[in-house]
Amino acid sequence: MVNPVSDTPQPSSGSPLSQEIKRLFLLFILDDTVYQKIARDHRATLSAGIVVVCAGIIAGLAHGFVNQIRFGSTTTEDMVTTQPLIAIVIAIVLLAGFWLIMSWLYVQVASALFAADSPSRDLTRMLRVIGYSCLFNLLNVIPLFGVLLSVSMQIIGHVIGIREATGLSALKSFLTMAAIYGTILLLWLGWFVISLTLQGTPDEQGMVLWGSCVRAHG
Repeated sequence: MVNPVSDTPQPSSGSPLSQEIKRLFLLFILDDTVYQKIARDHRATLSAGIVVVCAGIIAGLAHGFVNQIRFGSTTTEDMVTTQPLIAIVIAIVLLAGFWLIMSWLYVQVASALFAADSPSRDLTRMLRVIGYSCLFNLLNVIPLFGVLLSVSMQIIGHVIGIREATGLSALKSFLTMAAIYGTILLLWLGWFVISLTLQGTPDEQGMVLWGSCVRAHG
């Protein structure tokens, strides 16, 4: 088991901006040491939130402009202010929700599955490493293989992050993540099977149930 590290930031040289750029670069190449430093640096919690917002803004801009190019727009002003703005807001909300929920789930599931290993239950540590890992969402803007690359990098980044935030081994960190996503997949498959059983998509299923209720009370 990896021993949890203390939340005492280590002294470093250089300006804060250069340090942050270096940190983001090392995180992007999956450097283990930078995840450890992020996990123990209590000042990195706010920085992690900023990374989430910035990643949402860039992803939203890219998605908004792609939609405008694909579906067209009436004016240049609409292109700049309407669709991209909506896409940015949606991207930030979704990414922030993912960050908060998954960080909380990782802590709870790790504690439930591996309580004997006494993993750290400090949510702020998890928020730091998972927040910085949202940087990999920027890879979604790459054509063709961007989504696959983003998901792959996030899986690796989350495993490293869980390990450094909880003090668990890499295998147990992976099992923690697999337990959560496996449960989500099973729930989705269950819903999919129910939809097929009722011979329709979820929307069609809702219409069928609504029609049944109307006929029953008609």
